[in-house]
Amino acid sequence: MNRKITIYLLATLLISIFIGTGARKSGCMFTNEKAKSVVSSFTLLSPSDRANSVTLTPTFVWTDFDSEKNYILQIERLNNIDDTPTFSSSLAYENTTIAANVTSFVMSAGKLSLATPYAWRILALNFHTLTNVEPSNRYFKFTTVLNEQQLTSPSSFTLTSPISGTEIRTTTPTFEWSNSVGETSYIFQISESITFIPLVYQDPDIIYDTTSYNGIPDGTLALNKDYYWRVIAHNDVGDTTASNAPFLIKIRGNPPGSFNLYKPDDDSIQYSLIPTLEWTPAGEAQSYTLEIAKTPFPTTPEYTALITPISSTAVVTYTVPAGVLFVRTKYYWRAKATNLAGDTYSTTYFHFTTFEQGIIPDPFDLTTPADNATDVSWRPELKWNDSIGEEYYVVQIDTNSNFTSTPLTFQITINKDTVSYKVPSGRLTPNIKYYWRVLATNSEGGRISGPIPYYWAFTTSNWTDFLSDTVGGEFLKRAYHTAVWTGPTGAGGTEEVIFWGGVGKESEDEPLTYFQAYRGLDR
Repeated sequence: MNRKITIYLLATLLISIFIGTGARKSGCMFTNEKAKSVVSSFTLLSPSDRANSVTLTPTFVWTDFDSEKNYILQIERLNNIDDTPTFSSSLAYENTTIAANVTSFVMSAGKLSLATPYAWRILALNFHTLTNVEPSNRYFKFTTVLNEQQLTSPSSFTLTSPISGTEIRTTTPTFEWSNSVGETSYIFQISESITFIPLVYQDPDIIYDTTSYNGIPDGTLALNKDYYWRVIAHNDVGDTTASNAPFLIKIRGNPPGSFNLYKPDDDSIQYSLIPTLEWTPAGEAQSYTLEIAKTPFPTTPEYTALITPISSTAVVTYTVPAGVLFVRTKYYWRAKATNLAGDTYSTTYFHFTTFEQGIIPDPFDLTTPADNATDVSWRPELKWNDSIGEEYYVVQIDTNSNFTSTPLTFQITINKDTVSYKVPSGRLTPNIKYYWRVLATNSEGGRISGPIPYYWAFTTSNWTDFLSDTVGGEFLKRAYHTAVWTGPTGAGGTEEVIFWGGVGKESEDEPLTYFQAYRGLDR
């Protein structure tokens, strides 16, 4: 190797070692901020890609490129927003001297035109390589405002239809408003809340100069609900809400459908003072009102209760709270289904009587026929006062005051709240003293009618035959007769029979159409 070259290389190496070591030892380091590691990308921010209604003096914003010497802004005019820019020499605007570390630039007036599409980008001149670096998102496009009015917020406008408070019978109504000036689009919003939080539906991009909208998807709005709606005019400068917004609309269907009370059974006894009442659901009901009264409806109820929200089960239930009902009291109850379209009452009302658990029905008395009455019809009508708490009555008649005959002369079970019974034909014998009583019964036991001695007596009439002058076509009077009955086999015997005229004719004064005899059976 050439001696001069060798000496030069050694000298260079020593100087480098000396400078590096000395700098480190003295705590000094000669650096340059632009010698940092190069950040490989940066991005465009605003105006966003394909932004509409951009002002003629927009502010361009981007992120910083750490190793830039300076920035270059380029803007190219496009024939159509879908054109691909070339950023050739025919630029609409270019600024090559935007200082390092600056990340925004305000365009001066007179450089851009109305209603025109543009593409823009920022190039970073690399400090080290002196080459231009593109942003990672390359370029953005935008369109300037359509007219001078769009340089300010949209003008005032009003909602027009449906008028606020209107009831509407559709869930897909058409909404209308007057036109705003300077808007680039409209925003339609609808909500159940006047604050519009939360929104039920929003369309944020209705085309400018549109003044009606019917684009709410079917199923978005519900029947029998109230909604608030408004329209907002928008451009890049700002938003303008309709001056008379919001408007209220009432989506209405039909009142709730018919429904029935279910439990407890009508005319039942309730031993609990906190019974659970049940009814079938009514279609489209939003709430129910339970009504309880001491007299049949219509009347002002003593107790009402609102039931909401609605149960999704097969029946609606409500448990009457303590302190509402009292023992030994008859109550009437019904339910009312309600939605915003109206009310529907249950198809009928039920009633029940409260009673203390373990208590037999209340005392009650016989009234007719009077005790020890005589000449009583062989088909007497027996009467008594109503008890409270009975589930049914048992009427008993016997020739023994102890009612110990087996079987009794006559016995029948009849419905509760029934206070009379007419004994059928042929059950009683003439000129006989009978004892009778009534038992009021429930699941806890029975109570015998009063007064003491808990039964009354009566004696039936001793009726005799008497006919008019001729039997063939006159009148048959009341007749009782002891006659010889000859049966089909010819066997004889004495039987009690009753004569009357014509089938089913029991009146004393009905015409005799033919004469017929029956055994003493129920006819």
